[in-house]
Amino acid sequence: MGCAVDIPTLNGSVTLQVPPNSSTGRLLRLRGRGLEYEEYRGDQIVEIIIVLPDNLSDSEIALYQRLNEISMENY
Repeated sequence: MGCAVDIPTLNGSVTLQVPPNSSTGRLLRLRGRGLEYEEYRGDQIVEIIIVLPDNLSDSEIALYQRLNEISMENY
């Protein structure tokens, strides 16, 4: 579904828009936010890592199970 995440950079925090359907391991580029060398500034690479909560309620577990069933129906 995508989201906005604040990312620390060398020049302060920026808000990164994570595209919908992003998975763990996807790399996103922040152009011009990396290290500086002479008059050039590199890019900062951000890796997406998705972490699910440890303590899910029964209703949350049921919802994830239902989403899994729906996704299996589409294959």
